[in-house]
Formats: sequence, C-alpha cells, structure tokens
Amino acid sequence: MDERLFYRPRDIYSRGHLSKPLVYTLIAQGVLPAVKFGRRGWYIPRRAFEAWLNSLANFLPTNTTKIVEHEK
Repeated sequence: MDERLFYRPRDIYSRGHLSKPLVYTLIAQGVLPAVKFGRRGWYIPRRAFEAWLNSLANFLPTNTTKIVEHEK
C-alpha cells in the first residue's frame, strides 16, 4: 500500500487484503480502528491498520510443516 495517512475501506478490500463485508464488520465491532467523517464515510488510519495487520502475525506459526494428505 502507499503512504497516505488514511485508507478508505475500499482501499483495503479492493487490494484483496480482506473481503468487503469483513472490513465493515471489523469496523463495526471496533476491531479495526476507523473514523467517520460526515457523509464521506469511513477512514482507517494507515498506522492503525498496519499495526492491526502486524498483530495478526502473532497468530501465524513460526515454522511451517508440510501438509500431507492421507491416502484413502
């Protein structure tokens, strides 16, 4: 993403980071910090979005293992 101070929800979902319904759900639940400016809609501070995205890295495994499908 670029270096703007704020992202619109469509900036996030149009690039495939999250789905449109998920972006608005996260905003409504307060999980994804956002500010509403009148009728212009929601704005997500870039640093807050990046911090939130980086916090998800804590849930990723530190080492990956090969997934083997069991033969039937």
